[in-house]
Amino acid sequence: MPHGNAPDLPDGYAASVPGAVLIPIKSFDLAKGRLAASVDPAERSVLAKEMAATVIRAAGTLPVWVVCGDHAVADFARANGADVIWRKPNGLNSAIADGTADLEARGVDRAIIAHILAANRVDHHFTAIVGYAEVPLDRQKPAPDGLFRAIEILGVEEPGSALFIGDHETDTICAANANRDLTALGHELRFRSVAANFLVEDAGSRWTSSPDHQVNRPSELGKLIADLRVHLLNG
Repeated sequence: MPHGNAPDLPDGYAASVPGAVLIPIKSFDLAKGRLAASVDPAERSVLAKEMAATVIRAAGTLPVWVVCGDHAVADFARANGADVIWRKPNGLNSAIADGTADLEARGVDRAIIAHILAANRVDHHFTAIVGYAEVPLDRQKPAPDGLFRAIEILGVEEPGSALFIGDHETDTICAANANRDLTALGHELRFRSVAANFLVEDAGSRWTSSPDHQVNRPSELGKLIADLRVHLLNG
C-alpha cells in the first residue's frame, strides 16, 4: 500500500512489479558440495541455511515461495515466513518451471526467480544448467556424469573440444575422467580443463592434477577461447 502522496508513474509501471519471489532449494545436506574438501557437511548445511534466510529477508514485503522436495527445507521455509511449493527433486530447471506454473495457477503473473544466474540477469546466456540434482549422488564430481549430461543437452558435435572451467582441483580431475571414458568409448570429443584462479592467483599451478589452461581474471577467458579457436582451426 503506497504511503503518502505517490508520484505519477509511467504507463505500464505497475505491470513491471513482480508479485512474488520464487526460491528453488535442494536438500541442505547436499548444499555447497564444492566446499566438501575443506568444510564438513554440518557446516555446509548451516551456511546454506544462512544464505537462504538472507534471500528470504531480502524479499522484503514480497511473498516468498520455496520450491523443494525436502521436509527439512520445507520446515525451514515456513519457519522463516515463506510458503512452500512441494515438488520431488528433478533438477533446477524443472523446479523453476514447476514453481512458476504453480504461481501462475494461483494468479501470480510475475515473479523473481531467486537463483544466482537469474538474480544477476545472465541466465539467458545458458542453454542448460546441470547441478547436483541432475546427477545421482554416487556419481557427483570427480565422476564425469555431469559433464556428459551437459554435452548431451547441448548437442556437442564430434570431433570437437569443450572447455570445463572450474575453481577446484576436483574439476580438473573430472575433466580427465571424462576424457578417459570418452576415449574408451571411441568418441572424438575432448574436454580441456581451465583453472579459474579468481580468488588465488595461479592456484591451479599447485594442484596435483594439472589443468590444461589457467586464467586469473574473468576477462582472460575471452582471449583463451579466441586463441583456442584459432589453434583448432589451423589444426
